[in-house]
Amino acid sequence: MKKRGLLSIVLTCIIALSAVYTNAAPFTDGNILVLRVGDGAATLVNTGAAVFLDEYTPAGVLVQTISVPTTNTVSDNCLILSGTSTSEGDLANPPNLKYAVLAGYNRTLGTLAGSISATAADTVPRVVALVAADGSININSAFTDFSSGNNPRSAICNNAGDTVWMCGGTGGLRVAPVSLVNIADTSLQLSTTVTNLRDLRIFNDQLYVSTGSGSNKSVLSVGTGLPVITGQTLDPLPGLPTSGSPYSYYFADINPDTPGYDVLYIADDGSPAITKYTLVGGSWTAAGSIGVNSDDYRGMVGITQDTLVTLYLTRKGGSGGAGGGELVSLTDSSGYFGTLSATVNILDTAITNTSFRGICFAPLQFALSIKLLSFNAGPKDGIVKVWWSTANESGVKNFTVERSVNGKNFASLGDVAASNSSSYSYVFNDKQPLAGISYYRLKVNEANGTHSYSSVVKVETKQNSLVSVSPNPVKGSVVITHAASETAGTVGIYSLDGKMLLKATTTAGSTQSTFDVSKLAPGIYIAVYDNMGDKTTVRFVRQ
Repeated sequence: MKKRGLLSIVLTCIIALSAVYTNAAPFTDGNILVLRVGDGAATLVNTGAAVFLDEYTPAGVLVQTISVPTTNTVSDNCLILSGTSTSEGDLANPPNLKYAVLAGYNRTLGTLAGSISATAADTVPRVVALVAADGSININSAFTDFSSGNNPRSAICNNAGDTVWMCGGTGGLRVAPVSLVNIADTSLQLSTTVTNLRDLRIFNDQLYVSTGSGSNKSVLSVGTGLPVITGQTLDPLPGLPTSGSPYSYYFADINPDTPGYDVLYIADDGSPAITKYTLVGGSWTAAGSIGVNSDDYRGMVGITQDTLVTLYLTRKGGSGGAGGGELVSLTDSSGYFGTLSATVNILDTAITNTSFRGICFAPLQFALSIKLLSFNAGPKDGIVKVWWSTANESGVKNFTVERSVNGKNFASLGDVAASNSSSYSYVFNDKQPLAGISYYRLKVNEANGTHSYSSVVKVETKQNSLVSVSPNPVKGSVVITHAASETAGTVGIYSLDGKMLLKATTTAGSTQSTFDVSKLAPGIYIAVYDNMGDKTTVRFVRQ
């Protein structure tokens, strides 16, 4: 009984000291969050501004607004930002989309006379907030050594939400456990090579950060994986320019011949404003850009569906007292080999005395047990290659590749075992594809008996790549292999002058026809496969 009573006291103390706030309805899966500074009533100032999280549908319809606490008490932390610093206010998700993460200042709004970014962190601790799917905000993590005397800009956590990485205008990249109680703490500096940093992201279980300072103004990889010890190197991605003013970025997996991510988009508040890069021979190569210097793109989040990439962005976030900003979207349909060309759609505009900053996805009600990063299919060398990439696999039994002739009725082609790793890329070859147009999708089979589906991909195969002869040359029997027939078709053997010599009827689904050509005279012959009027020819030699 004594132990139970002591535990109750400890838990009560933790609850009393925890800065966790709930003042919103649960988020809707698939929506986006935009960080806004300012309430519109007063001009924005550098001494501090209130922070709001605006939830939007992908079409730009405002759903709700969450107010981040602005009062610091003995038992509760708060989070405010500078009203005029455009580099602050980044929003980021861990790979499983369980949280939205942001960094700021633990100072009661309206109690500071000078610039808040100039304050020492041991006087005004920098805080990291984790926003959950139910709208609750955990601001327990406060640090006295994070971006002291400069801007706290970005923070991100792991899937479990127990470790956070943070960076800003000084002090470099840092890591710390997420606090259970709101006491000021210290963090661990991971690297001293670049100390003025911007936006943190995690892709494919690898930590990245951008910087607009020093000789490598680029997107940098941080060590290997998700490092938590000192001595890490920050390496610019090969091929990227080392000038400009990069902020947020998004990786996509589009090309089946390149394992992992092969397309990268970078937002820049200079010119060019948004640039697309493709991974060619291990180096990132520019593939077009859009926007002008005055667009000031900073926030970015993206979705990849087949070869289409949709980006949601924040831009024109003003540094003056009146603020500013736009929430926009664009869709790039140029694929891996194409040049970026897209129309920017304005979804919403910040009102006077407010400013848009970062953007991320609304936290999910149920954290993803698997995130399907991409699913694609396409013809290659007489087969159809199906490939997909995942993240956060946990509790996945296997994957089933399915095919349809009409996009409605699907049949299984085969199963692929799941790796159940943090990230993985898969390939499945349909060695007997249908002629013409087919539809492919992926069924994700969970260990608990549930399943989900990917989007459907349309594939059109070329007839002349799907017929072969074996053996060739031939003396006795020859086998004509062709794409699976959708309905009854024919295979004929013709002389060079067009005379039909042999003929066979195919049945739906058949892929081979065999002929005895031993009685034909030696010479060259033509096999013709006729599938619903689509004819394919191949030559062979009768010895």
